[in-house]
Amino acid sequence: MNECRQFITHEQSGRPPLYQFIVVDEGQDLSPSAYRLLRAMAGEEHRNDLFIVGDAHQRIYGHRASLSSCGINIRGRSSYLRVNYRTTEEIRKWAFGLLKGLSFDDLDDGFDDGTRACPCYMASGLLSRIFNLQIRSLITFWNKSCPLLNRVGCPKVFASWAEPTQLYRIM
Repeated sequence: MNECRQFITHEQSGRPPLYQFIVVDEGQDLSPSAYRLLRAMAGEEHRNDLFIVGDAHQRIYGHRASLSSCGINIRGRSSYLRVNYRTTEEIRKWAFGLLKGLSFDDLDDGFDDGTRACPCYMASGLLSRIFNLQIRSLITFWNKSCPLLNRVGCPKVFASWAEPTQLYRIM
């Protein structure tokens, strides 16, 4: 990854970035090298250049990356999601009970003890339906409004609408 980052940095010098916007999910599992590569791909910091979703409590690899040390400034720009579409407050409390006494970073240079992310409110039926409609609208827009993307190998987005809590994935 370091070689790719160096190549991009050298080749893109004085040019627009390779990508104007980059979306990262499960960011807690990326290494510092991966974040530095993403920074190079997005170019110099600009408005809404990187959108990263991550939860150090869900980390499955040993990678710990301080975003600011990787050239990604999140100070004053980050927020905690407080609506939970996947579990109940009882399950969250039980899970955090298992983690009691363990230390977690906040994906930057700070500490996260889990209290900022709670209480978790299970989405109401109405809220779940609104969320579902928003996702449907985005997927419909992507698939119908961007036909040229499919010709250059850009994936279509598929989703199952059976449950408001299902995972949406790009295929």
